[in-house]
Amino acid sequence: MALVVWAYEQLCPLTEVASYELAISAVRKVDAEGFVHFERSRYSVPPEHCGKTVTVHQKERQITIQCEQLIIAEHEMASRSDSCVALPEHLQALRKQSTDNSQCTLT
Repeated sequence: MALVVWAYEQLCPLTEVASYELAISAVRKVDAEGFVHFERSRYSVPPEHCGKTVTVHQKERQITIQCEQLIIAEHEMASRSDSCVALPEHLQALRKQSTDNSQCTLT
């Protein structure tokens, strides 16, 4: 009898329904130190994006940071609030950029 009701009401078994995925997106501006603030934590991006507007996506425990159509950083979500999550290559590039910009020539 249940199959007849399903056919009549055009229902399908729950196992055939795609799982619902919660994703959060937010627009942020990259600060001067090369970080984006999201959900009470900071996430690094390559320093050439300082001052730019980016979109931060959270899906499950994954943080993806996108500038225009390009994904510029991916991180695991911070394990606790007020954390700073940084990739070593972002910090190295920032350090290199800051030392290159601070060099001056005396005449």
